[in-house]
Amino acid sequence: MVNASNDTMPFPFASIVVNNGQDPDNSLQSDENGKFQIRFDPTLNYKLLVSTNKNSPIIVDLKDQTNCNFYVTMNVETVNLSEVNIVKKRDATEMSLMKTRSAEVLNEGELLKAACCNLSESFETNPSVDVNYGDAVTGVKEIQLLGLSGLYTQMLGDVVPTLRGLAVPFGLNYVPGPWLESIQISKGAGSVANGYEAITGQINLSFKKPSCEKSLFLNGFSDTEGRNELNVIADIPLSENVKYILMAHSSFRPSEPDRNSDGFIDQPQLQLLNVYNHFDFRKGNKYEGQMIVKALSEVRSGGQKAFDENVDLQTFNHYGFQVKTNRVEAIMKSGWMFPEKPWKSIGIQASNTFHDHQSYFGKRILNANQYSGYFNVSYINIIGITQHKYKFGVDFKSDVWKQQLDGIELNRTENAPGIYSEYSYESFNEKFGLIAGLRADDHSLFGFFITPRINVRYNMNEKSVIRFSVGEGRRSPNYLTDNLSVMLNGKQLVVLEKLNMENAWNGGFNYTHKNEYAKGRYTIAADVYYTYFVNQIVTDQYSSNEVIYYYNLRGQSNAMSSQITLSNVFENNLELKLSGKYDYVISDYIRIKSVQKPLVAPYKLLANAGYTTENEIWRFDATLQWESSKTLPSKAGVISNEVQLEQSPSIFLLQAQITKQFRKWELYFGGENLLNIMQNNPIISANNPFSSEFDATRIYGPVMGTKGYIGFRMKLQK
Repeated sequence: MVNASNDTMPFPFASIVVNNGQDPDNSLQSDENGKFQIRFDPTLNYKLLVSTNKNSPIIVDLKDQTNCNFYVTMNVETVNLSEVNIVKKRDATEMSLMKTRSAEVLNEGELLKAACCNLSESFETNPSVDVNYGDAVTGVKEIQLLGLSGLYTQMLGDVVPTLRGLAVPFGLNYVPGPWLESIQISKGAGSVANGYEAITGQINLSFKKPSCEKSLFLNGFSDTEGRNELNVIADIPLSENVKYILMAHSSFRPSEPDRNSDGFIDQPQLQLLNVYNHFDFRKGNKYEGQMIVKALSEVRSGGQKAFDENVDLQTFNHYGFQVKTNRVEAIMKSGWMFPEKPWKSIGIQASNTFHDHQSYFGKRILNANQYSGYFNVSYINIIGITQHKYKFGVDFKSDVWKQQLDGIELNRTENAPGIYSEYSYESFNEKFGLIAGLRADDHSLFGFFITPRINVRYNMNEKSVIRFSVGEGRRSPNYLTDNLSVMLNGKQLVVLEKLNMENAWNGGFNYTHKNEYAKGRYTIAADVYYTYFVNQIVTDQYSSNEVIYYYNLRGQSNAMSSQITLSNVFENNLELKLSGKYDYVISDYIRIKSVQKPLVAPYKLLANAGYTTENEIWRFDATLQWESSKTLPSKAGVISNEVQLEQSPSIFLLQAQITKQFRKWELYFGGENLLNIMQNNPIISANNPFSSEFDATRIYGPVMGTKGYIGFRMKLQK
């Protein structure tokens, strides 16, 4: 940003609004040297609205811009302060009125409201996604969307399927929060271009990308439970057309807390190393490519505090558990654009993943590895005019499983070639939008099937929109790791029959209204979604005292989820969010029918408040959640609907964080579970862990009390 009369004189602290015709407007400011950065996609039409206190606003069109570095020249004028444009900050959470699919975008502002050390903690201030502990021993966390397990939510990393299969139990810990630029949450029917696996929705993780400026970002974290973390992000442009970013993460927790004195460590010991490499290649505005390589190694161990692996492994002396994970993932993405026809493009995605899992739970030993391959080619064009667009593509997915449970081999290979097509329509007045998709797949184990999905949008006016969606989804089950926590149960695991593919339909409605008033702006979002299972793999803890059964659905299983959220951003930098949710999730079991799914709270409330001082030196955030009582898994076999199922108490959870901004770095500190809520006796028969009564999976609340933490973020830029 330079002065037109002297191209060496910078314009510092200029206000810039970025519009690309697709995403919400992004506001930023040039630094003291007049420099600024934007994320640039050559397939979109970027325009910049630039203003300072010395000039009238100008519009800069980047349609023909191909260089990584460029100058914006400003003419010096004398203007009154009242003539300077005041630009609004980007909201921490955004919901577009113009996109046909209902999507919620968690921006960096939302991710910084809590420590967000990993993906599981990134949803703590968001009402749409619930995060629960799976058991009282391993520290495993799982998400719930629309009242159902995260198994039925497709995870994407920059629009490429990820965190599948063996990665499901601990996958939320594999994505450090500081690596993320944003998270997009899409409820209901998603795009058929990403596969058939999305049932309740999709969560896309947008990782930080390489930029034109060399920079180094450091983030350190430590909490009162003994966890210490460090993140390093190095942005290194290699040339005008080749950029590179390196992200590294380490986490370790050597402590062995036992606050409830049951003999079991409350949180596992942890050692995790994680590395992410991203190369970005560009050739003008006609080609772009990306190469991404990720690798991680994790060891988590716990159990009884007296457990000694060298002495007690495979004995009845003391109970221990350990999971060793090694994972490598390589992704290649290529895109060809046609500048004279910006609506036309060809894209290729390919990924290969190897995941190795070695574990023991008491005397149970589970060793497994999974090789996954994915290839997708897509072509996008229009039908006559830009209001009618289509996408056509082919893909291939392969999974090779090698699993061994207590010496029993459970190996299989799955191959699934597929073909898909998606049509989208946008009316001339932009009031109506439609996306209709259809895909066909031929699975080597489950045969041929078709997956239809449709999304409809109608803008009632420029402030209100309604959306409808309906679609089908499927997934191939892996019962051993889909619910890994059942390994921490003394009952036998019995598969009653050949397990078929899980299959469900989902339909939903969304209403979003956004408005501005004299002292701020607000957003109201309300939605209702219904999921009906044609087949589901049932994990039955109700029908026997001695056995946990796995079988295909016998009867009905469905879920109805409704939510309303009010967000208000005041002009004095105060933000408030209030949300209420109702999840009605029922299933049939062999000996009991129409039971509320265990460990799902039917009612939830969330309140979040955030305040930033006028000079943005201080930020304050607090979140209060309430969960109603939950149905608990049965201690003993239930034989009829006459038996009263046990219920947990309702709980309140409070967390807060304060951030102090310095010139080049910031300090943050806060606390979680500030009301010190703890579940009493989370482990059943903790003094006899090798008996059939042992159960560490009946977790409805925190097993640890109040936790405090402190951390810093620092960015050094050349």
